[in-house]
Amino acid sequence: MVEYIGAAAAQSGLSVDTIRYYDTLGLLYFADRDPAGRRRFSDDAVRWLVFLRQMRATGMPLRQLREYIEQREQGRDGVGGVLHVLREHQRAMLAARAELDDCLAMVEGKITKYEQLARTGQPPGAPQV
Repeated sequence: MVEYIGAAAAQSGLSVDTIRYYDTLGLLYFADRDPAGRRRFSDDAVRWLVFLRQMRATGMPLRQLREYIEQREQGRDGVGGVLHVLREHQRAMLAARAELDDCLAMVEGKITKYEQLARTGQPPGAPQV
């Protein structure tokens, strides 16, 4: 089914402005236009928008998305390049997750401390990191 930008935005979770911006950057791999120049989005194009949203949500920079697309457009010859981009991003995500895990452990320690303080009625005392 072909949708126009408003419906594609609603289905993908991206704003209309973000979709237009991605179009100017050349990120809309499956984008099409009708004779009047309005953007049209097939089911594949909407799935692509969801993919872009998810990759951005994981922190993938726009330059990496462009590189992914460039490699993907090379067909079989670009598979190795796509894998390189994805593995590079995976490493960045794992590093970010490790940092978040460390921060989560600190917050959990603080929660435990303040729950104990709440039970005993003691003041927090000096700040600790």
